[in-house]
Amino acid sequence: MQPALDRVFIQRDAVMLIVVPVAVVLLTCLKGGAAYLQEVLVALVGQQVVADLQKRMYAHLLRADLAFYAANSTGALVSRFTTDLQLLREALARALVGVARDAVTLGCLVGVMFWQDWRLAAPRSARVVWPASSSRSSRARDT
Repeated sequence: MQPALDRVFIQRDAVMLIVVPVAVVLLTCLKGGAAYLQEVLVALVGQQVVADLQKRMYAHLLRADLAFYAANSTGALVSRFTTDLQLLREALARALVGVARDAVTLGCLVGVMFWQDWRLAAPRSARVVWPASSSRSSRARDT
C-alpha cells in the first residue's frame, strides 16, 4: 500500500489516484461478499449436520422400548433434542468459522512471506512444515 500511496502523493501519479480508491472499494466489497458467503455456507453445513443427527435420533427413539418412555417424560426428551442440537449447531458453526478463517489467514501470510522474499521464506517454511509432517507420521505409526 505504501508504494501506491507514494506514487499518488509524492510522484503525483493521476492514474494511481483513481486506481487506489477503486481498489479499496473493490476489496471492501470482496470482503463483504466473502463474509456473506461464509455465513451462508456455515449455516448450510450446520443445518445439514443437525438434520442428519435429528433423523438418526428420531429413528433411535422409534426403536426404543416402552420402559425408556416410562422412565423419561416427553417434555424432557423434546427439550434435550432441541437444546442439545442447538448447542451443537452453534459449536459447529464457531469451529468451522475459526478453522476456515485461520487456514485462509495462514495461507495469505505464507503467500505474502514468499512474495516479499522467497529465499528467506523457503527455509522458514521448511522448518515449520517438516516437524508438522514428521509428528503426523509418527502419530500414525503409534496407532
